[in-house]
Amino acid sequence: MRTNILKNIFSFFLIAGISFSVDAQKLPNVQQSGFYAPTNVKIDGKAMEWDNKFQAYNKGSNIFYTLANNTDNLILVIQTKDRVAVEKILSNKLTLTITGKNSSA
Repeated sequence: MRTNILKNIFSFFLIAGISFSVDAQKLPNVQQSGFYAPTNVKIDGKAMEWDNKFQAYNKGSNIFYTLANNTDNLILVIQTKDRVAVEKILSNKLTLTITGKNSSA
């Protein structure tokens, strides 16, 4: 009886892990294009407006993310279930680097 329960628990986590990694494999490591923020976006620490549809999955940091803008703001939305990544973010070790050419030259 106990081995059946352990097998079921193991199977559940194996399937959950596979579905999480398959989702991540569909996304590029780096966001490929610009993205306009949803009109109902709220800066409230929740990503409900994004419907869990992110533009990239960074394998090194283990985070899903979207960099978006609207007429007034540049918005970085991130999501992770990785404990180490959460601890880094909470300890202010998240770095965003933006590079590009200045078109006003």
